[in-house]
Formats: sequence, structure tokens, C-alpha cells
Amino acid sequence: MGIACNLRGLWMAGLCALVSMVGCTVPPAGNGGSNDVCTNGFDLDTNGICTNGVGNVDNGGDSSDGGDGGDGPFRLTLTLRGDGDAEGMTVYRVIDSVGYTRENAPYFDFNLSIGVTSSSDPDVQEVMIQKGQTVTLVAVEARGIISALPLNDDANLMSPFNNEFVQWEGDVDAMPEDGVAVIEMDSDKDVSAVFRNMPTVSIVKSDEVNPQLTGGCYDLTIDAPARLGRPGDPEISGTTNDVCNVRSAGQVKTGTMITLDAKDTNGCDVVSGDCSEMFDRWDGDAASCGSNRECTFEVTDDVNVEAIWRDES
Repeated sequence: MGIACNLRGLWMAGLCALVSMVGCTVPPAGNGGSNDVCTNGFDLDTNGICTNGVGNVDNGGDSSDGGDGGDGPFRLTLTLRGDGDAEGMTVYRVIDSVGYTRENAPYFDFNLSIGVTSSSDPDVQEVMIQKGQTVTLVAVEARGIISALPLNDDANLMSPFNNEFVQWEGDVDAMPEDGVAVIEMDSDKDVSAVFRNMPTVSIVKSDEVNPQLTGGCYDLTIDAPARLGRPGDPEISGTTNDVCNVRSAGQVKTGTMITLDAKDTNGCDVVSGDCSEMFDRWDGDAASCGSNRECTFEVTDDVNVEAIWRDES
């Protein structure tokens, strides 16, 4: 059986003498850090963070009451914020004696790093960190996607998980590269990672009266800006030949360049070369491409494109 006493001085010494039969631990008189312990029976781990991730008791007076200064530990408040309906926004939080880059951050070293992923928008998380530690925050974007989608299925066109990173806000000491923030824990810090949903792209093929053409294919080339992900994460960029879906749709990162190269129906007569369905023009947000078979456009907002073939049967 043990009794933890929090009083000091001669009065404490006398009290401990009275209860020496059951034992007494007297915290050393001090000025902060050496007296900081975590609540609920947890201890500070080797990385200077409460092993349960929350709370501390400070016997020496520092930032535990919400102020700055002192010897720590200090509170890091991290907010993941989108445009009101985003989910799955992801930031890796690395706590060490040094800062990291996106390339060398130890994403899978659970002694140093933890992935903080939102389940709501906004999502606020707090953690107590020892003075002198360096926190590296790495924002991770979704990959994005364009794939076959039923003609009238707008409900599944936009996913709240297809997010792109916008900016850091708050108490950031350095931003050495896109989506990376470095914070020196010398006081309480409040940082926000701001995301937004990727813009949507919808490409529908049709003729003047019938959107269910059997012919009318195109090559689809996606050239997306570098994704702010982890090293080795797959990218969306590339070319898909002979896309013949009635509708191709999805979400891509802002700044993505899309090239469509229209073809006539695969049912053309091999002798005469005549086709029952000939490419006619681009319409919607790609109308400026006119009747050119190849059309390239940049995605800066939601895009709706119609590829129109002419039925000559």
C-alpha cells in the first residue's frame, strides 16, 4: 500500500514521518517539467507524450492551465477541417527530436508516428507533448478516381472521402514543403489542416436523341498534379484506351489536365470505311473544343462534358 503526497516542505516531511509505516512518495520541489505526470495512472513515454494520448497533471506550473511558457508538457490542438461535408481527412503526426520530410517521415513507426484521420468535419484532437520535442505534420490527400458510373447516378458521383489539401493555419513554425508543417513544442500550439472535396468530372457520350449508343469510344488521358501522399502511393495519372462507357465520372485533384480523343464506332465497315455513328462534337464545359477529335481541358471546378456522335444508320 502506498500514499502519494503532494505537499512539500517541513510540513510534508513531518507528515511522511507519521505515515512511514505505509510509505510516502514526495515529489521533488521544482519548476515544471520534471514534475509533469500523466493522469489516470499513465506515464510519459520515451517520446515525451502521454501514453493514453490525453491529459496531464503539472506540479510545477506551466501550460497545463492553458497558458504558455514553463517547462511543459504542452498541449497540441490539431483540427482537421474541410468544407462542411468532408470525411477521412488524414494527417500523420510524428513526434521526435527532429523534423521530417514527406519522403523520410516514419509513417509506420508507431513509436513515433500516428495517422490522425477525421471521422467528422471539423475534427478536433488534442495531445500533450514534452517541451523540446519537434512535431511534423504530414497531410495526405486522396488518390481521386474516374470510372464507369450509371448515367443518372449523381448520388455516387461525389465522395466525402476524396479530399485535397488546401493549407495549414495557426501556430506553425515552418512549412518546408507542400502539405508538411513543423512545430517546435515550446508552448501550447493550435494548428488546423484545411482540406476540401476534389472537383467532380462527368463525361457522358450520346447522340442527339439516344444516350445509349453502342459505339462512340474515346481514349481518356489523366495528367494530375503530384499527389500529397506517402512515398509509393498509387497515382491516378495515365491513359485508358477505348473508353466506351455511357458515362465516366469521379473526382480529381484541382489542376488535373484531362485529354479526350474521340473515335468512331467500332462497327465501321472495313471495306467502305462507312460508320453508322460518326463523332460530331464536344459539348458542355468542353464546347470550345468543337468538332476536334482531341480535346484537352483543365479541371479547376466541377466539369460536365458531353461527347456527341451522329447516328447515320
